[in-house]
Amino acid sequence: MDMAYLELTHLHKSYGEQAVVHDFSLSVARGEFVTFLGPSGCGKTTVLRMIAGLEAAQGGQILLEGQDITHLPTAQRHVGMVFQAYALFPNLTVAENVGFGLRVAGVPAADRARRVAEMLDRVELPHLGARYPWQLSGGQQQRVALARALANEPRVLLLDEPLSALDAKIRESLRESLRALQRSLGLTTIFVTHDQEEALALSDRVVVMQGGRIEQVGNPATIYNRPGSAFVADFVGTLNRLRAQVYDAAAGRLLLGKQLMRTTQSLAGRLVNSRCELGLRPEALRLLAEGHPDDSIEPAHSTENVLEGEVQDLVFQGAVVRMRVRIEGQPEHQPVQVALFNDPLHTWPERGQRVRLGLAADSLMVL
Repeated sequence: MDMAYLELTHLHKSYGEQAVVHDFSLSVARGEFVTFLGPSGCGKTTVLRMIAGLEAAQGGQILLEGQDITHLPTAQRHVGMVFQAYALFPNLTVAENVGFGLRVAGVPAADRARRVAEMLDRVELPHLGARYPWQLSGGQQQRVALARALANEPRVLLLDEPLSALDAKIRESLRESLRALQRSLGLTTIFVTHDQEEALALSDRVVVMQGGRIEQVGNPATIYNRPGSAFVADFVGTLNRLRAQVYDAAAGRLLLGKQLMRTTQSLAGRLVNSRCELGLRPEALRLLAEGHPDDSIEPAHSTENVLEGEVQDLVFQGAVVRMRVRIEGQPEHQPVQVALFNDPLHTWPERGQRVRLGLAADSLMVL
């Protein structure tokens, strides 16, 4: 088995009596883009800062290319870090900011200038070297911070919520540029965010964290479609939570109010009439065509299960139409959210109209 490029083993960190990272272990491959995802205070930035050497690990080990860097000073780790607040020097030009680390390392001026020009070209700012940070937009400042982190050819790139201060359109554009740049360089990257969409769009693997511990590690599709815990299912994406009772555990049959449903997930050990909670993604539901009880608007999808309810509201968002439907047997304050692809030939139901929703048995997650 190949040695991991970056190996984190049993990392621990406390502030006073408060443990913020518990027994954190993770192997990262060379060139992999891994995202730490979780709510504020879950320990993701602390782990990142321990890798950078900005926080001292109180237990465990950090290996980079087989070298133990657990207690090495930051300058000797050869990692690059981009902070949420950019941390650019306001009195230095863009070019001087990018070349700052090279100058500290004693790189000759001519070589430094070539490297700075290359980095600015990489981040698509080739003509802004003479400007100062205050003359740049937020997105441009973040690109400069990225160029500075890359200039010293780090072994690992560490990104601490670098896009969170940008507006949505710039964030999406920079996200695409960041991923393309990381792939072109083949650079091992650890990214910290609390934004689920960002994590799913960027990552080779996502590490979902809660309370200083790892809840689940997997590729974006696995994390979203096969969450390993109720926390992951609820935190990553939108999730409908439904109350049900076990009808026939062996056959995977459940009752939602008076509606009989089937799940492919195990109900082993659950008693008849015992309560359970189900998770259901909004896009797993299909609006059944009126007058055709077994046909959905998108017939390629299974409609083995059927939910009936009343439309509370409908929001048109261009490519996607979102509905909230009050389902019989469920709390009135928890309508089911439905996400459907827009069909210009279809007439959408109105508020107060009764609808039938179809879903596949494997889309019902037992939480």
